[in-house]
Amino acid sequence: MNDDRRSQSSLRQDHLVVFNILRNIATAVADMFGEGCETVVHDLHDPASSIVHIENGHVTGRKVGDGIRDLAAILRSERFHDDMLTDYITKTKEGKVLKSSTLVVRDENGDVIAAFAVNYDLGKFYAVKNVIDSFVTGHELDPPESEKLIEDSGVLSILRHIIRQSIDEVGIPVSEMTKSDKVKVVAFLDEREVFLVRGAIDYVAQTLSVSRFTIYNYLDEVRAAQIAADDSARTPPADEGLSS
Repeated sequence: MNDDRRSQSSLRQDHLVVFNILRNIATAVADMFGEGCETVVHDLHDPASSIVHIENGHVTGRKVGDGIRDLAAILRSERFHDDMLTDYITKTKEGKVLKSSTLVVRDENGDVIAAFAVNYDLGKFYAVKNVIDSFVTGHELDPPESEKLIEDSGVLSILRHIIRQSIDEVGIPVSEMTKSDKVKVVAFLDEREVFLVRGAIDYVAQTLSVSRFTIYNYLDEVRAAQIAADDSARTPPADEGLSS
């Protein structure tokens, strides 16, 4: 995993301690986060062949002696501050998506001497994300306030079944029903949210041999009665026989 062939003799002696510390950090971070985590130590005295230490170089396909990637873009970024750019996304030539952070190191004179970079291959995470997204994606039911157009025989057959069930519940043939009987049918259907289906008003009106305007009137009557019943249920009974 460790490719560290470049001789330390090419580095200035007063910077060796810094580079040795960075090497140790690179090894520790790569060991902790595994083979998908590339860590790189750069000697910026020679940007064209700046890599002096690299762990998990297969992530970007680089090795010791290769140059730093995207240095100019990193330094130009509005997010570059305190000599670092963290948590940015890049792509390799092969199309790998990497999550990266780069830290620039200065010497006691304030001159830039090194850079430390972490590049994490997000490929496996994207694969897991795709599996999770696929699993949690589904088709939502229409919200209660919306209507669904009767556009296939399946929906129509279900609607017919519920209407037939409501008529059977009343127990009287449509031809013999009074207004009160038809209001009961409408109440039964409204309780089952049949009228949220677009076109149901017309279909029920046709089945009960009344106009759609009449169905709307029945609905108003049913819902008003339900509101009154709900209000009555919420009103506490008057206290009787209490003495002060």
